[in-house]
Amino acid sequence: SRVVVHDIALALFVTLTLLCFFVGFSVEKHRRTYFLLAYASAGLAVLSKGPIGVLLPALIVGSFVLFERKLSCLRDMEIGWGLVLLLAIAAPWYILISLKNKDYAGYFFIQQNLGSFLSQDVRHTKPFYYYFLVLMGGFLPWSFFLPGAIIHGLREGPKHLSHEMVFLVIWFGLVFVFFSAASSKLGTYILPLFPPASLLVAVLWHDLLKAPTRALRRSLLWSMVFLLVIPPLGLLYMRLYPPTDLSSE
Repeated sequence: SRVVVHDIALALFVTLTLLCFFVGFSVEKHRRTYFLLAYASAGLAVLSKGPIGVLLPALIVGSFVLFERKLSCLRDMEIGWGLVLLLAIAAPWYILISLKNKDYAGYFFIQQNLGSFLSQDVRHTKPFYYYFLVLMGGFLPWSFFLPGAIIHGLREGPKHLSHEMVFLVIWFGLVFVFFSAASSKLGTYILPLFPPASLLVAVLWHDLLKAPTRALRRSLLWSMVFLLVIPPLGLLYMRLYPPTDLSSE
């Protein structure tokens, strides 16, 4: 809330894109409208932070459709008109700024986007497990319930999962793996996976309150143990090894 970053807008419009797609996928009424709204939202996501705004939703939707073996859904997705709508929203700004600044297109699309993902010469180099720590810290206190939520969601096996659960798991997993594989890593990059993480935990709590099974109670117990034990240990560590450099970057 105190830092100006584009990732907040990106997370919003990626979430809106995926929501509109899934509603269009799930119901026949107004399906075309929902799909077109998904393309419009993707266009706004591209305006927010470039090609990643359409690449992420495309990877998630494509993986979901393949997993569900619903390739026939592609015929209903108005891909042609959808791309026209997406470009009509996103392209004008990039065209105008490229005309104003001749080096902008190469700098932004090649160096900042492709280079940040593939190049080894980047400023924000972090270990492969970096986003695991970011997720566990940034999602507190619900991160303690996230492992149990994922296990609970996958408990019935891939052949018996609901469309909703498949979509959430693919959304969460692809965003996490995608950014973990990138050369440049920043904590804000994985904001688009917080909505599916929240929904996975919400499903766990919903099922726990509605039909508490022994497995759910056990999962809750282990989650509460970590929730109660780890924060005091963290405070103890800070007491024993206080940070010495508190200067801002």
